[in-house]
Amino acid sequence: MLESNLAIISFGMTAYELVSLNIPALYICISEDHFKSSEIFEKTGVGVTLGKFSKKNNYSLKNKIRDFLKDKTQIKLMSKNASRVIVSNLNKISKLILGKEI
Repeated sequence: MLESNLAIISFGMTAYELVSLNIPALYICISEDHFKSSEIFEKTGVGVTLGKFSKKNNYSLKNKIRDFLKDKTQIKLMSKNASRVIVSNLNKISKLILGKEI
């Protein structure tokens, strides 16, 4: 994940992890709840919501992703916006994950 410039994910906990690493993402949602939550990330400017996934809109999602990947300026801006988001207790969480003393 640390090596990534952009992620294409199903919205969930990974979205929060990516923000803490300043990595912008495109969110594909599998539920209405995820869609609403992902809109907050989009309003913050750290990601883009592609909508709820269904077999009917699969072609549309592919086109949105293709078009977005062409816009390198937008990707850099989203990364910069992510660096401004404060994730509380990030140091503590990181130490716990890495097995280091707090």
